[in-house]
Amino acid sequence: MEDNGAFGSFLALCLAFVVLTASVDAQDSSKVIKLDENSWTEMLKGEWMVEFYAPWCPACKALQPTWDKLASWSEDLNLNVASIDVTENPGLSGRFLVLALPTIFHVKDGSFRQYRGSREENELVSFVDDKKWLKAEEVSWYKHPASTHMSLLSMFFKLSMGVRELHTTMIEDYNIPWWASYSIFAVMTIIIGLILGLVLVFLCDCLCPPHAPIRKRKTLSDTRTDKDNRSQKDDDEDEVRDNANTIGVNEDDTAGTADTADTVGTGDTAGTADTVGTGDTAGTADTVDTADTVGTGDTADTADTVGTGDTAETAGTGDTAETPKAADTETESSVRQRRTKQDSDLNNQ
Repeated sequence: MEDNGAFGSFLALCLAFVVLTASVDAQDSSKVIKLDENSWTEMLKGEWMVEFYAPWCPACKALQPTWDKLASWSEDLNLNVASIDVTENPGLSGRFLVLALPTIFHVKDGSFRQYRGSREENELVSFVDDKKWLKAEEVSWYKHPASTHMSLLSMFFKLSMGVRELHTTMIEDYNIPWWASYSIFAVMTIIIGLILGLVLVFLCDCLCPPHAPIRKRKTLSDTRTDKDNRSQKDDDEDEVRDNANTIGVNEDDTAGTADTADTVGTGDTAGTADTVGTGDTAGTADTVDTADTVGTGDTADTADTVGTGDTAETAGTGDTAETPKAADTETESSVRQRRTKQDSDLNNQ
């Protein structure tokens, strides 16, 4: 019984070894080419069908047998069948702008076209054999994986994956809190941004240095023009100042004229010649002197005649009364009152 048990164990080990060896041989016999960051440029020559996958993707696992069968047609179709693991090559996922898994590209001498058809073996073979790829839209030049800007994008993808791995290492291996890890990355981002900004400013100053302003040298005609302009400006200021002074003087004269008393008359005599009697001679010529006249240069003396036909002597004819001051001026009403009083006095006499 013990011999039978030992023999059974030996057979089980041999069977397991055979199965394992067969699976390894099957994997080695697969004609699917593995590409990575260093070897992806091989697809720029010849005709290729390239699959982007991830080990954890269920759809990629379902496509794996069909992809292996397509690789078995590689010699008949003169086709290279390859696959790229995006988890190990994040830079290539950025270079090809892989947004879904699995993603299949057809490449013919550097021209890239994305396959969007069925994932059946017959459809894949017909797409290559019948040259249906000619009807597919070619990737634009600004999305071409071999372009310079896509290479820069690939570097950013690799950098992001490196930051993610560093974050995972800090949390799991060094037990750093997640908020502390994010804070560290935020500070580093700000510092790196400042450094890159200074570098860009330095490069701009080196490549496009600022030019000093060119000063125009003045000629003799320009100097004369400047002098004429200054002289004209000074003349204009003097004229404005003189006009302002003239306006002030006119205002003062107007105010003085308004303060002058009303004049009664120019050259009017204040006296009245009265007749005492008809044919009677008084013998004496009385002179009524009116010295107060409102006005300048008026004669104030008028001779009164006493008697009809008698010649009265003119007293002070040609004499000029003194010019009264502004304070002695009389109004028209006061002059009328004085004249009425003088007439009443003469009538009483």
